Amino acid sequence: MRGVYLGQAMTSDERFGRGLGATAGDTKAHPALPLVRPVIGALQRINRALRWLSTQTHRLQGAVEGRFDRRRMWFDHYIDVNYNWLAQGDATFLERGLFNRMCLSPDADVLEIACGDGFYTRHFYAAQARSVLAIDIDPAALEFARRVNSRENVRYEVRDIRLGLPQASVTHVIWDNAMIFLTEEQLAEAVDEIHARIGQTGKFSGYVAYEPHLHQPFVRHTFRDSEGLAEFLKRSFEHALVFRTEYGGRVNYYFVASDMPLAAAVPAIVANADVPGV
Repeated sequence: MRGVYLGQAMTSDERFGRGLGATAGDTKAHPALPLVRPVIGALQRINRALRWLSTQTHRLQGAVEGRFDRRRMWFDHYIDVNYNWLAQGDATFLERGLFNRMCLSPDADVLEIACGDGFYTRHFYAAQARSVLAIDIDPAALEFARRVNSRENVRYEVRDIRLGLPQASVTHVIWDNAMIFLTEEQLAEAVDEIHARIGQTGKFSGYVAYEPHLHQPFVRHTFRDSEGLAEFLKRSFEHALVFRTEYGGRVNYYFVASDMPLAAAVPAIVANADVPGV
């Protein structure tokens, strides 16, 4: 994997070597390191203080939004990054991004349904795909996404999935959790349209959550087990697989479906599936 280190494109191994003060073919410390160590120490203390401050302000943001803006259906996932993960050790929010990214092909043209704040759009999908069209029913969510999570190959668009898919050429559709807001009939119609749009070599991935301990009046349809979700997807697709994770009474069912054999399309995912419909 390549990244950027002080403006230079490098592999992870190269960045690791630079972090140890080494250059190519040399493991000796830089002769100026003793002089630079106080600067490094100061930067580390400054960044530690900034991380603490960011944790506190994101905790406050989450508390205020949770108390006064309860009807909002989207979430600022930088609260997850800066508070729930760093302070609480909860990294479960990363699962969906990593799962869908593992399913993506580098040349994919992605349609993301119910993108919310655009966090996953920018940091997981756009970094891997050729293009992403991200849609959501909430204009406020997309205003935030455009301001905070824009990227050159991303386009955000207001769209109600119940009215059909946007007119765009796509090879991969991602739909995370918002499937529960549709009735079974609406969902079946939407998945059939997704299948028709992406064709025989396209992929459909995402997840749905099942939280039986919560009262959620806005939920129209739920999947209670992996088998039920896989069976539903196979009404439209030749192949579907599902696996689940569970935390504190919440079950996440991750899925990928396609007419293409999934053992070849997403081998890393197939190896860990609960319902390997390959």
